[in-house]
Amino acid sequence: MNVVHLKDRTEIVGNIEGDEKPASNTTVTIQTRDDRTATVSSEEIANIVERKPVIFYLDQFDIDMSLCMYCGLCTEVCPTECLIMFDNLSDGVEYSTFDRTDLIYEFAKPEMYEQPADESTEAEAAD
Repeated sequence: MNVVHLKDRTEIVGNIEGDEKPASNTTVTIQTRDDRTATVSSEEIANIVERKPVIFYLDQFDIDMSLCMYCGLCTEVCPTECLIMFDNLSDGVEYSTFDRTDLIYEFAKPEMYEQPADESTEAEAAD
């Protein structure tokens, strides 16, 4: 069952019929607001649905070790595989401290959201 949400808040619910490869003969059966069904070709859907690519940048990531259960689920769902779980507890490393804020590790990349300096403004500043 496939669901497509259109701009006019219409939901297209149904099964996509046709080959696995995109083809011009692919049709979708939709359910209209008055509980009727209609068959729409893929060319019509391509004209109605407008999708823009979205890119997410993670510029800050905080880990609170006082809340960590050491289950390793965060490493499994990390899309960039940047998080790695090590078994440091067996090496004698303790996560005990007098101040709870020392257990919060902050990772930030401010260069990702800073605007790069324009070469023309640097040349004007030098004059």
